[in-house]
Amino acid sequence: KTLLSTYENKLAREEVAPADLTSLEKTQRELGDIGSDLRSQKSVIAETDQNLRVAKASCDNMAIKFQEHCPVIERQEADVQKLNKRYNNLSRQIDTRSQSLQRGKMAYKNYRNDYDNLNSWLSRVPNYEPRETDDTRQVETKLKNQRNLLSDIARKESDLNNVSKNAQ
Repeated sequence: KTLLSTYENKLAREEVAPADLTSLEKTQRELGDIGSDLRSQKSVIAETDQNLRVAKASCDNMAIKFQEHCPVIERQEADVQKLNKRYNNLSRQIDTRSQSLQRGKMAYKNYRNDYDNLNSWLSRVPNYEPRETDDTRQVETKLKNQRNLLSDIARKESDLNNVSKNAQ
């Protein structure tokens, strides 16, 4: 019971998903370590199951040979079932949290990649604003370039939507 309580307490102390990538990766590593540690203790749970089977067989044998009943065996069976359930719940919770952190990490990386690409593109957008000194041909060229830029901006709208979606 104490063995599982240690892991339950570690998971209970865990906070909301970390805000930055470094903390998220650290939390992932810690969760992975807890999971590995828990899996390494599976033999203790299996040994408890085996000990219960041996005790139950002995009780059954005593009941057959000596008509003696072991009153605590049912309680022990219930306790071992609870331990197995707690172990399975811990294992499932670690897996679920690991998957959630991985999804969060991927969403952040996608956001960062899309944001950086869009920001880079925006920083390279030329200024096609006409000046008072421009002649008619230059103004027409700049107007044509502005129309092309509007088309480019419309095409980048899906990139902006991806950034917004991944930011949530």
